[in-house]
Amino acid sequence: MRVFSFFMKGGIALILATMLILGSYNVFTKNDLLKGQAFLQLTSVAESKADRVEKFLEERKADAVFLSESEDVRDIFDKKLIKDIDLMTAKIQNVAEKTSSEMKEYIDKHPDMTVEDLQNSDEFQSIAVQKVGNTGYTVIFDSKSGFVRFHYQKDWIGKSIESIRESLPNLFKILDESIGPTCIETHGFYLWKDPDGKTNEKFLHQSCVDARTADNVTFVVSATTYVSEYGGSIKLASDLDFDMRSFANGKGYTDLIFINSDGDVIWTAEEHNELGTNLLTGVYNNSLLARMFSEAKKNLGVGISDSEIYGARGKLNIFITAPVIDVDNVTGKKNLVGVIALRLDNDKIADLLVSDVGLGDEGEVYIVNREGRSISPLKFEHKPDEKIETNRVKNCFRDYDNYYSSLRGEEINEVENAGAGINYAGEKVFGAHDYILKSNWCVIAEMDLKDFPDSAIYLNKILGIVILILFVFGFFVSLALDSLYKIKKGNAK
Repeated sequence: MRVFSFFMKGGIALILATMLILGSYNVFTKNDLLKGQAFLQLTSVAESKADRVEKFLEERKADAVFLSESEDVRDIFDKKLIKDIDLMTAKIQNVAEKTSSEMKEYIDKHPDMTVEDLQNSDEFQSIAVQKVGNTGYTVIFDSKSGFVRFHYQKDWIGKSIESIRESLPNLFKILDESIGPTCIETHGFYLWKDPDGKTNEKFLHQSCVDARTADNVTFVVSATTYVSEYGGSIKLASDLDFDMRSFANGKGYTDLIFINSDGDVIWTAEEHNELGTNLLTGVYNNSLLARMFSEAKKNLGVGISDSEIYGARGKLNIFITAPVIDVDNVTGKKNLVGVIALRLDNDKIADLLVSDVGLGDEGEVYIVNREGRSISPLKFEHKPDEKIETNRVKNCFRDYDNYYSSLRGEEINEVENAGAGINYAGEKVFGAHDYILKSNWCVIAEMDLKDFPDSAIYLNKILGIVILILFVFGFFVSLALDSLYKIKKGNAK
């Protein structure tokens, strides 16, 4: 029993000494050892999440590049396709503008006529209600109230565009953009449900009438017809259309958008309201999509946008864009053919940041850009237009800049990547950071100080379990050695 007895006495003494030393150290240093462990854990979380997001973004860039270099996608930007789109939209636009011009001329010549007078005039009716193509027609709205004033189907007269807000959201969006104190010309593609239940695509152009009736009413002309009247040539071939939509859905994108070099949105996987509009001159000229298109056109490079509320659902989205480039074999000059835009719901990024291991009830991981705007949803209340300018965020971007400064051989001012501080909600926290290169994004991992005692207890438990395991292991090893010693001693006799 020599080994066993020695182990039991020495082991118990060692455990007591270890617990006494660690306990005293934590008391006198105010849990510095455990704080250090908390900082290491936060740093590990920040680094792992940054790596996951960086890999995710690189995969999304690869998707955009793959599409931009695909021969099928290049065919979509074929001049014939674009020519057909321009021809169709120009014809419908021409009807709308011709009708509004003729209405203005008539109203100017009859300044004493009210809306009711004009509705009772067969001559004005023939001017206002025109055919568009073979099956299309014009509809005249009150440009301020949005009520239908002239329509070939009499039961539509007096209805408001509000009546189609739910049933035809795409059409409502296009119409609604023209309605208000100032009439605005708009156009776009939309889906229309026919009486037989089939859904077909139409195109609409709205033109404002620059004249007022005697009762101070102004009009806007909406000219619309089926896309199929033009041979459906603006639609992708069925197999290619299916492939593009399948690619977008399979990869989890909210939409896949093709934009020609002039800024015209020529195709979208989800047929959103941007379809048929021009991102440089149309109603979306100040949108996130328009800004990313302009950047791709200027830089001819792959780009990832910051997160921003986009679309009718009011959700955060990002865009990944890549230029489709044609290189002149003689001069080597790069010519922009079009731009691929992949739209991604921000929830996809938020899912990469989910982490509740060791961060306590109030802990969180989030991404901030260089302007101090959150790229991912935040756990605590925060005003969307209020910048996040905590020391943790500032230190992260100093680290970000230090990386490039060191590559240039410049002097850097190192910062701690973990420590105590105040978060964006004004709470005392332990935090750590890591940056994502080429994105101007920083990942912040934080734990509320109120949760630190729980973490300290957790770490102490882990330490105790490790010591106990070592003790049990030593216990059985010492017993085995003692037994072996007895066997050898008995054989020697």
